[in-house]
Parts: sequence; structure tokens; C-alpha cells
Amino acid sequence: MPDHIDGGIRKILKVPFIYTFYQNLVYPRSSHLRYIRDFVQPFPGAEVMDIGCGPGTVLEYLLAVTPQVNYSGFDFNPQYIDHAQKKYGDKGYFACKRVSHLDTDEANKYDIVMANAILHHLNDEEARHLYATAHNALKPGGYLVTFDPVWIPNQNSFAKWLIKKDRGQNTRTEAAQLALARTYFDKNETFIDHKFLNVPYTIIVGKHYK
Repeated sequence: MPDHIDGGIRKILKVPFIYTFYQNLVYPRSSHLRYIRDFVQPFPGAEVMDIGCGPGTVLEYLLAVTPQVNYSGFDFNPQYIDHAQKKYGDKGYFACKRVSHLDTDEANKYDIVMANAILHHLNDEEARHLYATAHNALKPGGYLVTFDPVWIPNQNSFAKWLIKKDRGQNTRTEAAQLALARTYFDKNETFIDHKFLNVPYTIIVGKHYK
């Protein structure tokens, strides 16, 4: 089974404005802000790395919570990065790179690393590389925040169906995700949430401290 599916109807989500429209339809602004405020917890002057930044929309919510953050976003889709650079280039830095190709030249630079809705697109080897990249990029005391679908017992049937139809084909259980994180992070927290989206869905937020 592939790790990521872009064929068929899913292909249109590679187009930035369609992806953004879909995200806004199922994922309300209030939930974006709650995620940033309660879990990412940016602070003035924070150095933030975003792995898998998409078209850069999350920067709007970061700046709404804390206007003075220094943001760097990375994604492997050139259409997303082109859109982000045109719309948000005066507010942050964007580069077209896949997580498996990110280097660690800027080790110990970032206070916060985000990987929003990216782990379930990665196989275990790439996921471990993401955790390694985040750990090396973080300052001591910094943290990685992840946001992904998750498999749980007795899951809502519609949520389970939606997750199966996702472009990312590596949704994991909480235990499986924690096992990967513990390869590089000693202190880990996870939070299961059912109310981030406008439709039945199950999200796991991971917070991993260096």
C-alpha cells in the first residue's frame, strides 16, 4: 500500500485554493485558534519551524495568537510553497523540501517545531527522520507538536471511513505513534480530541520535549 495517495479525486487537493477551501470547510477557524493557543503555545519572539506547511495557512493563526513569531515553513509540494511565498512571504520564510531531505544545519535554532497533519503521510522510516530532524532543530527545552488522525478502539464509523479515505495512508494508533517518538524524545504527551473538525473525526495531538 502506498504511503500517500494523490490520484483520482484526491489530486485536486494539490491545488492550493481547493485545499484551503476544503480545510476551511471541515476545520473551523475556532479550532485552528484553539490548537495554536492550547497546544502550540507560541510566544513573542519564538522561532517556529513548520514541517509540511502546505499553503502556509497556519501562519495566519499563529500570528493571530502571537504576532511576533519568526516562522519557517517547509513542504514538498511546489504549488503550495509558491502560494505561501506569494501570500505570506513578507511574514515568514518558505522552502520546497520533503521532510526526508531536510538537513540539520540550523541545529538548536527553534523553540517550536510543528508537523501538522504530516506523520500519517510518512512511513515509519520517514517518520523517524521527522522526529530526528525536529529534535536536532530544537533548542534545549523546545518542543515538537504533531497533529494527525488516529485509530482508537470503538471509533466512530464515519470518522473511521474518512480517515481511510485520507491521502495519507499511515494513520497509527496512539501507542504506535508514541513508540516512534520515543526513539528521539524522552518526554512525550498525547491528547485525543473528537471535536476539532466540523465532521466526526479523531485527532491525536502529540507534544514532545527536548
